[in-house]
Amino acid sequence: MITHTNKTIPMKSIYIAIAIILITLTASFAYYYFPKTEEDGSYLILLIDLTDKDTVELNAHDVVSLATNSFLSKSEITIQTESLSEYQTNAVKEFHLPKEGIITGNSMRRKRAINKLARQVDTTVRKMYSQQTARSQSKLFLPFLNAVNDLSKRNAQTKTIVCASDLTENNKAFSCYNPKSIQLLKKDPHLVETTLLQGSSLNNYRGISIYLIHHPRNERDDEMFYLMANFYKQLYERKGATVYIQSDLHIQYNSR
Repeated sequence: MITHTNKTIPMKSIYIAIAIILITLTASFAYYYFPKTEEDGSYLILLIDLTDKDTVELNAHDVVSLATNSFLSKSEITIQTESLSEYQTNAVKEFHLPKEGIITGNSMRRKRAINKLARQVDTTVRKMYSQQTARSQSKLFLPFLNAVNDLSKRNAQTKTIVCASDLTENNKAFSCYNPKSIQLLKKDPHLVETTLLQGSSLNNYRGISIYLIHHPRNERDDEMFYLMANFYKQLYERKGATVYIQSDLHIQYNSR
């Protein structure tokens, strides 16, 4: 005679299994969807100078790739665009991609979301480049400083500034078209720094990467860009930032 015995799982084991599942789901939800005090994600500010026509335009996909590198592709991503012009205050637009959930995440869906982000940034960047034209003044230094100061206060794992500009300041405080201003910059950059700061303060920029991007139009433009770019580099690296002087987001210039 064959006998069958029904083995039942103790209710205690079932309760423990359910409790473990609930704790795991709750912890995952809290980790990915509730604000955290530690630094997380990527925050990138893109500055485009409207005061002169660029010979080479930035590719929005390169900008997004810089913000969504392989280590951060699943993290929270914020890209802010801002124009530089003859005004101190300019148009700002922000694009945000939430962090991918550990349970609900999907690599293909995330890739589509990043591609959508790149298209949105591309539309804005193209519009900004279409507005480039020669202007009577260019106020670049203080809006740039304000952007870096704002970024220094952000709670992000990686903080990046990408600035597409020839950095040619041209206003009452300082003008790259005034030989006396250029001579002063070469002779006493600290005095020029004080003049341009106009009482504004410098923060701690440790952990911030700054890309100064410009493709020179001619030899004079090249010399002026390097003069101003190295001024920016010394200023911001003194406060902890890392500054790259490049013709695009791929090839870095050799240091001079």
